[in-house]
Amino acid sequence: MTKIKQLLPILTLAGLLASPALATEFGLYGTYWDTKALNSTAGGGVKFGFGNGPWRFELRGSHFPDISENVNELIDNGTGRFKVRATVPEAGVSFNFAPDNRFQPYVGAGASYYVLDTNRFEIKDEIGWYGLVGFHVGGANGGPAFFAEGMYRKVDATIENDDASDPDVNGKVDLDLSGPAVNAGVLFRF
Repeated sequence: MTKIKQLLPILTLAGLLASPALATEFGLYGTYWDTKALNSTAGGGVKFGFGNGPWRFELRGSHFPDISENVNELIDNGTGRFKVRATVPEAGVSFNFAPDNRFQPYVGAGASYYVLDTNRFEIKDEIGWYGLVGFHVGGANGGPAFFAEGMYRKVDATIENDDASDPDVNGKVDLDLSGPAVNAGVLFRF
C-alpha cells in the first residue's frame, strides 16, 4: 500500500501533464471546501475530461492554500494557530445525462490523493474519495461552457508530534477533513 501511495501523485501528475493532448474537455475553476474539523477554504483547480459519449474519465487537481483553525478547539492545552495546505489530484468517472444538449447534467465519483502540509507539527498525505453532481451550460458547438459542481469529499488525516518539547501537540490528533465542496468555472471542448 505504501508504494501505491507514493506512486499515486506521480502518476496523477504525469496524467495531468499528458492530458491536454488526449483530452476532449479542459476546465479551469474556482473551488470552495468546507471541512468538518478545520475551517472552510477557497482555491482553484483544473480538470481534463476524456470521452465523447455519456461516460467520461476525468483527471482533476485542486489546490487549497490555507485551512486555518485555532488549535485550542482540537487539542487539549493547544495555544497556537496552524495552517494546513492541500493539493488534491483526483481521478474519476462521470455520467452525462444529456451529452448532446445545451444543458448537460451529470454525476460522478472518484478517488483523491491529498498532499497535505502544515507550518507546525507533521501531517501525512492521505487517500480519500469524492462524489459529485453538476451541470454544463453552453459549448454545444465546441465553444466555452460554464459548469458548476457540488461535491462531497471524504478524507481523514492525523497530525503528529514526537517532539516532547512542544506542549501544543503530544502524540497524535485525528482530523476529519470531510465535507462539501463547490466548483464553478469555464469548460472548453475539443
